[in-house]
Amino acid sequence: MEADFFRSLLPLLARTLTGVRLRKIAFPAPGLFSLGLSGACTPDETDAPPPKYLHGRTGPGRFFLFVSAHKPTFPPEPPAKAMWLRKRLSDRRILGALGDWPSRRLALCLSQGEGRFFVIDAKSGLSLTDTLPDGFGGQPDWPDFEAVRGDPDIWQRHAHITPRLRKAVAMLPQEQARDFYAAVQRGEAEGFFVALPGPAAALAPGAPPALPLDVFCRPMPGLSPQVILTAFPDPLSAAAAFGEPHFFAAASGDTAQKAVVSEKNRARRTARAVSRLEQDEARLTAMIGQGAFAEAIAANLHRLDGKSRIPSLTLEHPEKGTMTQGLDPRLTVLENMTHLFSRAAKGRRGLAVVAARRTALADPKQSGDPVAGWPGRPSASDGPAPGGKPAAKQARDRAAKPTVPADDLEPGRFRGIPAHIYRTSDGFLALRGKNARANEELLRKAASPFDYWFHVEGGPGAHVILRRDHPGREVPRQSLIEAATLAALASWRAGDAKALVLMALVRDVRRGKGFAPGQVQVEKLAETLAVNLDPELEKTLRLP
Repeated sequence: MEADFFRSLLPLLARTLTGVRLRKIAFPAPGLFSLGLSGACTPDETDAPPPKYLHGRTGPGRFFLFVSAHKPTFPPEPPAKAMWLRKRLSDRRILGALGDWPSRRLALCLSQGEGRFFVIDAKSGLSLTDTLPDGFGGQPDWPDFEAVRGDPDIWQRHAHITPRLRKAVAMLPQEQARDFYAAVQRGEAEGFFVALPGPAAALAPGAPPALPLDVFCRPMPGLSPQVILTAFPDPLSAAAAFGEPHFFAAASGDTAQKAVVSEKNRARRTARAVSRLEQDEARLTAMIGQGAFAEAIAANLHRLDGKSRIPSLTLEHPEKGTMTQGLDPRLTVLENMTHLFSRAAKGRRGLAVVAARRTALADPKQSGDPVAGWPGRPSASDGPAPGGKPAAKQARDRAAKPTVPADDLEPGRFRGIPAHIYRTSDGFLALRGKNARANEELLRKAASPFDYWFHVEGGPGAHVILRRDHPGREVPRQSLIEAATLAALASWRAGDAKALVLMALVRDVRRGKGFAPGQVQVEKLAETLAVNLDPELEKTLRLP
């Protein structure tokens, strides 16, 4: 798409998009983007149906931008940038549009939210920014006629003097070339044309049709005699006639390729899931083994000082013989016994969940995604067991449920953010930042507005994000307590026995103007949780 044509397209495109509300953005193939629109009306100059999408291509290859009523096939796994932009663009209204036609850039001024302008740049792609570069939307400098006619590299200093335009000026007789160049400078359009390959370019039977060559706002000298120019009544319809064949051909071809890549990725994810299961099974078996030493303490308690604090103990088990076990010196012998019994019970509950997950991996038909379809993870209807069922009963009930939510089990999804990743006893993913930058990136990149945010009250500490896969998903009380405890264990209250932790929805947590990285203001608290600090919780819940 020539810059000269883009100048004619911009006013009509701006009128079409102003007042429209943005929906989902997707990247059907490398370089391609598709932006959903709601409430768009076609200007009076055209009789096409109201557009529902803004499609385009940026970066290497032919740049194009057009509105369309047709939806492309979206890839099964959207890239990270699509998810990042969806969070920041969805449901925002376009208040106006400003074009910078010499550089083929379009800036959409958006309603309140992060990033005032959504910029579509033919070269650098898509971006959100609060300010536009100096000179954006201004008129370009026009070199004199002799420089354009005589310098084949003039386009490198003046982007709007494209090679095709310079070639046309050089080919025409001098007076005709002057008139042609003057009309380009004034922005006069003689019509809107799409160049199509002629009959000589016909391909073999069954092959896809040849794609349009280019789109112009005036007949261009120097085209091959075989090229057919098809006229259109307005630049919107001409842009669509040129862009649609290119866009949907690239989108459909890349989708098939991505399906193959997706299947390979799924196999790798399954292999990693099996490896993690084996690690979990070994860890849980070791926890169950500690219950035997708790039995030894119980059998010998009559001759022990239950209130003493010692680092290790050697005892005779009634069935297993002599056993030696390291103890937590902060706890009494009696408290250590209780703690070991508790860990053994947790290990047995965990093995039941591991067994259910192994079954799901062995039989992928239970779920479309054998990794995301593990039993043992709560569904949207899950919550605290009615009537206060024991924890073991809740674990067995959860393990038996075949329906599970579809949030991402893959810790690699958060690669690049320095954060610890945990899985609560109810199966919810919890992320804790390792530093101030990580705390901020968790809120900006990894969290959804309906996720829960935790931070210790009254002083510095890490941010914890408890993820939900949709706003209606209920979180059991135990998972909230565990997430709050994780926040307190990485805070100024880490050495205390108890702490108060703030809990809020991510949408109610904002970074204030002038705040340092990681500093936020909370507009609305959901609750303040009082938690007991158990240092073992981090080891128990952390994912390998």
